[in-house]
Amino acid sequence: MNKPRIDAGKDPFFSAEVGGVLIGVTQLVGSVLAYFTVSKFGRKPLLVWGHLIMGLLWLGIGFATMEHWNVLAMFLIAVFILVFSVTEGPLIWIYTAETLHDNQLGIVGIGLTVNLLIIAYITNFIITWV
Repeated sequence: MNKPRIDAGKDPFFSAEVGGVLIGVTQLVGSVLAYFTVSKFGRKPLLVWGHLIMGLLWLGIGFATMEHWNVLAMFLIAVFILVFSVTEGPLIWIYTAETLHDNQLGIVGIGLTVNLLIIAYITNFIITWV
């Protein structure tokens, strides 16, 4: 049975299972780091620097993908997930909880959850289609 791979056939080490474990571990480490960094560095610097670093990582991921450098692309994706988990990931929920009333927060929470589900399904479709 064939398993999905990054750039199938070129790098037998990176299977979907290895990528899933790498992403899960990276998210766990990022969540633990976020607990300590938000109070130490402040929200605004984390958002600004986080977005700047994530933008640069997107450029690197795009270049590595174009050049078929699978190991570098996977590493940059893991770093992106780590940076997101430390900066924007937890901060967006903090800002919505502080700026909205209770009834608005429920609607926004549902909207954010639906948005994440849509992104998850669209990304899965794009990956399997390409």
